[in-house]
Amino acid sequence: TVYDFNLNRTNINEIEKLPGFSEQEEKLLDSANFFASGATFNFKVSHQLSVAISKMQGLTNAIRRATPDVVVYGEQYERALSAQIIMLAPFAPHFASELWSRFIAAPNRVNEKSEYIRWSEDVFAQQWPRVDSQHPIELNVKVNNSFVYKFKVCSGELNKLSQEQAIVRALE
Repeated sequence: TVYDFNLNRTNINEIEKLPGFSEQEEKLLDSANFFASGATFNFKVSHQLSVAISKMQGLTNAIRRATPDVVVYGEQYERALSAQIIMLAPFAPHFASELWSRFIAAPNRVNEKSEYIRWSEDVFAQQWPRVDSQHPIELNVKVNNSFVYKFKVCSGELNKLSQEQAIVRALE
């Protein structure tokens, strides 16, 4: 995937944006947020490393579905690929370092001044991928450990929600 990224970015003049470019970018943004959120939870909170790896595989599948125009011109593609490599680093540090070197060597960057990618730093100096504050995350409601209901809350709002506020929202 990183090899194809580098190859497509090198041959940028051969590829034009196709109809559906924006829709693919939106799907990649949604996928990156969804899978980064899941992988982060399974890695940092539940410590279910195999499930975190499974989430990362979901992101890999989303990245690989992108058409060449999205690979070349996609801001969200670049961000999703960088997030994938960063999340791989704790599991396979040497491999992630090699991928990162190839990733940052690609010409024609779209996110040159990105808040998500530190182009001059190695993969181990990168920030862990963050979920956009407007990305909806499911909040599951359980009573006596039985699933009752779920609703979506923006990530930024969920991070500020107290237990009491969550209970009020669930009761609503």
